[in-house]
Amino acid sequence: MRRSLASRNAWRAGGRENACAKRVFLATLDARLIALDFATGRRCADFGTRGEVNLLDGIEHLVDDWEFNVTSPPTVIGNVVVVGASLADEMRRIQPSGAVRAFDARSGKLLWGFNTIPKPGEFGLDTWQNYSAGIHSGANVWSTITADEQRGLVFLPVSTAGPDFIGIDRPGANLFVDSIVALKAAMGERGWHFQTTHHDLWDYDLAAPPLVTGGGLIFHAGTKELVLRAHYTDTGAVLASFDIPAGLHAGPNTYKLRPNGKQYLVIAPDGHRRMDSKLGDYIIAYTLP
Repeated sequence: MRRSLASRNAWRAGGRENACAKRVFLATLDARLIALDFATGRRCADFGTRGEVNLLDGIEHLVDDWEFNVTSPPTVIGNVVVVGASLADEMRRIQPSGAVRAFDARSGKLLWGFNTIPKPGEFGLDTWQNYSAGIHSGANVWSTITADEQRGLVFLPVSTAGPDFIGIDRPGANLFVDSIVALKAAMGERGWHFQTTHHDLWDYDLAAPPLVTGGGLIFHAGTKELVLRAHYTDTGAVLASFDIPAGLHAGPNTYKLRPNGKQYLVIAPDGHRRMDSKLGDYIIAYTLP
């Protein structure tokens, strides 16, 4: 069965064998999305402007270019390239937009954007009381976006809203802060979400990307909460929760010893002193159904 263990950033055009029929995508710290020919490393001139898209174009509330960066690879699913961003935290209440965007893998045309802080008329706006969604930003996706090609879904590990440690003027649960959000990759529509922290005041970003397995499950941890969760990929319903002995801020990972053998899930919870996450020294393996 197909599964995504991390992001995939390569694309191949069906039925084409000319230059750039197979391409790899690079997202840069200075906010450019670049398409390169897989065989030669040369830019794909038909993508964006001379092979690149300026990711700063259309970003709301951007004051200085350095406030908006990309720190994780783009994720390719079908003919869609999905990109998140890293934002300069704590500079002011209204940071640049943390919306996740998708671009056409052939042309670089913007296909859709998903607002991680809802706008009027969008699902979740009622979780920002006193009209507070309009005066906040952040909730960006700086970690890796993963995908399930078979189901046509991408999974966003969303961070907190800014300012990170002040919530007095944003009452409510504040969707989609600190949430795993499953989107339909073709259109950017929300399939489901699971919020790990309501009304975050502690900067509990989802640092580790969700792990998609071949058995129709998705696993995630990566917060200061000492829990590993398993969800049904199609619905987001929680199948199981596992207590873990220390903070888990990377992974989980998966492997098989044989192609038709059991699938294993492995985590290495060791905490993080700087993040005030419980320290440990563990490797734990689970077998999957």
